[in-house]
Amino acid sequence: MKQFDPNWTSNSEKHHLVPNTYLKGWQHKDSIVYYIDKKENKIDFTIKNYSKNTRKIIRIDNFYSRRVGALFQSTLDCDKYFAPLKLHGYTVKKDGKEIIDSIELNNSFYEYDKWEIYDVHNNLISIDDKESLKDEIKSVHIRDLEEAWNQNYESSWPLVRNDILTEVNKNIGANKIQSIRREELVGFMVSIKWRTESASQIFEDDFNKIVQLLGLEKLLNNFISDEDKMYPFITTYKQEQQHNYLLSKFHELFNKKGPIYKEIQNISNNANLELLIPEAGYEFITSDNPVCIFQNSKNETEYIFPITPELACAVRKGNPVDKDHYFLTTLNKDEVFAYNEQIKNNCNQGYILRQSSLSPYLK
Repeated sequence: MKQFDPNWTSNSEKHHLVPNTYLKGWQHKDSIVYYIDKKENKIDFTIKNYSKNTRKIIRIDNFYSRRVGALFQSTLDCDKYFAPLKLHGYTVKKDGKEIIDSIELNNSFYEYDKWEIYDVHNNLISIDDKESLKDEIKSVHIRDLEEAWNQNYESSWPLVRNDILTEVNKNIGANKIQSIRREELVGFMVSIKWRTESASQIFEDDFNKIVQLLGLEKLLNNFISDEDKMYPFITTYKQEQQHNYLLSKFHELFNKKGPIYKEIQNISNNANLELLIPEAGYEFITSDNPVCIFQNSKNETEYIFPITPELACAVRKGNPVDKDHYFLTTLNKDEVFAYNEQIKNNCNQGYILRQSSLSPYLK
């Protein structure tokens, strides 16, 4: 993993929860896949066009941007948010007390209307200037996480995927192959899991402990006005702060600590990776929530990640752990169908095919 640089930034405002480079593994022509809505029961490729550009799937504006007002911010972040104050030479007071510390400014930003803001001549600024300043502060987006994700995982994924697939194809019939790109595969897989899945119970518990400690339960249950929303897809202060808490976990990941990093290390050091190859003529699907964890018919926990239509990765208990090899298993069509059914059921809104037919994928 590259050393995190807090000065990294990205010009991209369109953030994919599942990377475009990953979804292209299912393209049937340039960046085009077949996308099926989870709620759709009658699927007929002869009367409906299911084609969709990967650039437009699972994309939310500024989803991984950090903005002013979140509880989980560094001094460096807050200094960037409130740079307009220094630019204009403004001073902030609340209840007659001057606020200098940028983190304190951030934590009280939800009470912006109560701020008294003075210019260099110690005169209160006008209402219009105060609103203009608020817009300036809210317009600051810190996108170092999106750039860190790009540099560490997204930009290199096509090479990682192709190298693994090439190694598999060179060793058809073997029981195992060298575990090339293992660290990158695990990191990509786990980080996508955290980007797309609903908050885990551990995540919820940690967040709720912080909320209770700060006495914010009542505030966080309130709905946010459209004017004050950090993100258009979020409706309550609790959802907003949960989202920002998740971003803080990604910040920890790229600084090689925290729960995402620990999960990557746990799988890397304590699990075996089995690459699953479908029977000829059959393929894996993927979805907007591609890492699928479920209980199989033997009541065993399965952890599956589709890599391409021709290959999926299964995380297995290591006893012993063999970090030098991937184990190879060819699945018959019924086994492929069973995995695809689980991947389909695991999706949030839709699943993805390469061919314009269900027959290679599902019963």
